[in-house]
Amino acid sequence: DHNGRVTNGVVAAIKTHYPSHTPQEVFDNPKLEHIDQAILLLRHPLTSIPSYHNFLYERENGLRNHSTRAPIEVWLKWRNQYFREEVQAWVDHAQYWIDNYHHGPKTSKLHILPFEHLTAKDNPKLGKMTLTLLAGFLASIDNGIAKHMVGLDDIDCIWTQYVTGHPEGETARRHSHREGGPTEYPYTVQQMEEMLDALAQLRDRNVSIVAFADLLWEYMDMLQLKIRDVQQQVDAY
Repeated sequence: DHNGRVTNGVVAAIKTHYPSHTPQEVFDNPKLEHIDQAILLLRHPLTSIPSYHNFLYERENGLRNHSTRAPIEVWLKWRNQYFREEVQAWVDHAQYWIDNYHHGPKTSKLHILPFEHLTAKDNPKLGKMTLTLLAGFLASIDNGIAKHMVGLDDIDCIWTQYVTGHPEGETARRHSHREGGPTEYPYTVQQMEEMLDALAQLRDRNVSIVAFADLLWEYMDMLQLKIRDVQQQVDAY
């Protein structure tokens, strides 16, 4: 709340990475008392960890944000040094918001938003449904928010414009598009198995939260397929 607008009640939503990768002074005093509901945007750690590394690479090299993918050799060095720390940060981040907005006095004040569902270019029906559910959650928070929202009939257009980046009649991209470096960053089989175990433990701790547990199952299935593919490639050599 660095500009006082949260306290004054003139903010509909705040983007935050808290508590992951947060400066100590913010971590110690997050000032969440004014946040009654939350949207937990989750992305598979297989892709969210490399995305975070790309952000670090851009910052460390004075590059524009969301412009450049790190070279593979830079990724491998960083991955091997920070892999376990980053997986644990992903788990702790998810668990924090579950603990604070799905249990206790704020039960059911959390909307889980899977990044892969929202941006499913190969499954527009899923993407648009995910955006519709998000709109419904936002509208349920406050009438003041609801009355300023677009109608559900406009969801298709909004999803096409901001997810595919190519609305009808336009060619300019409207989303992040990094260039250079690989589009997919590798992990060792052992690292992926450790990631799988971390997700399984997180799921087991939250099995009663169906939407969250189901998403973790989905992420685990994706990991198992990836492990199988990598093992087959290794066996072929």
